[in-house]
Amino acid sequence: MIEIIILIFLCRANYKNAKARGKSGGLYIAITLALWIVLELIGIAIGMSSSTYPNMLQGAMVGLVFAVAGGIISYYLAKSGPVMQKSTDSDNHLNHTQPTIVNQGKPNKRNDEDSNIIV
Repeated sequence: MIEIIILIFLCRANYKNAKARGKSGGLYIAITLALWIVLELIGIAIGMSSSTYPNMLQGAMVGLVFAVAGGIISYYLAKSGPVMQKSTDSDNHLNHTQPTIVNQGKPNKRNDEDSNIIV
């Protein structure tokens, strides 16, 4: 049961780490689950076949060690890459070098400077 709780927290952490780096969070949840389950099954197979008499406890312990290794690998995969910085309004304001002229109301027949507002 505690293994499932750890896996849920690991998936949440990997989702947040992937999103912070501009990657797909769902993809990294899938990677986490796949690495955890596949490596746990490989560990169980290795643990069960390592002795002359198959021992279920030995297989479970080796499987858990392999599952944790898969979790660590997925954590570092999601954490790899630079963190994306969010742009602020002040950054966007600095990109505008020319003022934009907006015509307010109906167009006049004469060129009236009062009908134009500089933004």
